[in-house]
Amino acid sequence: MVKKILLVFMIFYIYTLNVYATSNNYMYSLECKSSFAKTVQQLKSSIVGNNLTIYNEHLHFEYALDEKIDIRPMAVIEFGDVKDITALIQLNQFLGFELPFKIMVWENSKGDVNIGFIKPTYMASKFGLSKNKIITSMYNLMIDIVITSAR
Repeated sequence: MVKKILLVFMIFYIYTLNVYATSNNYMYSLECKSSFAKTVQQLKSSIVGNNLTIYNEHLHFEYALDEKIDIRPMAVIEFGDVKDITALIQLNQFLGFELPFKIMVWENSKGDVNIGFIKPTYMASKFGLSKNKIITSMYNLMIDIVITSAR
């Protein structure tokens, strides 16, 4: 019985590590020093400050409040450079499912604010473009944007 409990715990730990750790192949994330609202504002300022366009802002917790559903604060900002996004879609139009690029800010169950994104290299690998120059450049820029926004 103890072995089964340990096995379940280990599987759960490995699963959560793979999804939320900053050093995995799937996602990059950081804990923020600022409030949720300030982090979202810093994120938008950093995106615009890097000459990128904000295409959309999804405030999921506000949508839920409209329906009288309570969820923790969470926002997804969609952004990019139209020339880069167009060049990628020309390589594989199914990248349209993944683009524009997205960064999410969320508050976890402990009240900590986090910021992160699904790595463009992971996303692009599904389409055979993981070594693409635009993807690599955007990945590095997204890291800079997240680090700046998490302060």
